[in-house]
Amino acid sequence: MKKIGLGLVIIFIVFWFLVFYYSQEARINFNFDQENREKEVSFNPDELKWSLANENAPWEKRDAHSIELFNNKIFLMGGIEDGDIDVAYEYHKHFSDVWATENGNDWELITDQAESGQRRAHASVVFQDKIWIFGGWEKEAWQLKNDVWQSEDGKNWIEVNSSAGWTPRKGHSAVVFNDKILLFGGMSTNWR
Repeated sequence: MKKIGLGLVIIFIVFWFLVFYYSQEARINFNFDQENREKEVSFNPDELKWSLANENAPWEKRDAHSIELFNNKIFLMGGIEDGDIDVAYEYHKHFSDVWATENGNDWELITDQAESGQRRAHASVVFQDKIWIFGGWEKEAWQLKNDVWQSEDGKNWIEVNSSAGWTPRKGHSAVVFNDKILLFGGMSTNWR
């Protein structure tokens, strides 16, 4: 199960890297007149060139965290330690830290104790110039949450809603679409 979670995290990171990279690098004119019809926009993963930015980042190894691109930085938030698989997740160290980088190599600790708590398997998005966090497992409360938090800087967090209208959950996803935040999936205490 842990390998699946790590795989999903890697896929998520790669997806957001590609979105960020191509939104920054590809300025495409979508003028579809007769002259430009032969120009196609395509993506070829074989053309990507990967390099290791930092083998020893200052933050601890983790799983079930979230990453967002915000104000030209990559923000890493929360998660759970990469611990003993024979111990229940709830007993592992959970993180409430927030880290940021502009280049993947040089990381800055924004806060070691975000007000949103020691949280894992939460969802996050950037929306209306803020980072938003939704639900997940919060260790201090020892329960799944359906709360909503936002931050303008990654350091100072405000609880927007302590009990949103959806079932408390972990492992869910959130996206921004048509100027709305869509939250879907995940697992509740009933394993649904």
